[in-house]
Amino acid sequence: MNIIEPQRINGAPDLVVEILSPVTAYYDLRKKFKVYERCGVKEYWIVDPEEKSVQVFLIKEGRFVLDQEAEQTGEISSCVLSGFTVRLESIFESWPG
Repeated sequence: MNIIEPQRINGAPDLVVEILSPVTAYYDLRKKFKVYERCGVKEYWIVDPEEKSVQVFLIKEGRFVLDQEAEQTGEISSCVLSGFTVRLESIFESWPG
């Protein structure tokens, strides 16, 4: 089903990438997590610049389950975007702080 309509997007995206900030981290990790889960987002990445970590959650039977997790080094691959892989070093090597 195509969710892109002429005037709006109707439905949940397949992938959401959330970059945490200290100001909104609680909201992002609690409230938005539940909203994305309830709406059926298939894959949810949480990027934490302070911890230099990435968590990948996949929806299984209506609930997010942790699929991948890495800190500072390593690779994370998308399940919904076939062939899309990110090296954590490429994200965090030039990140301020």
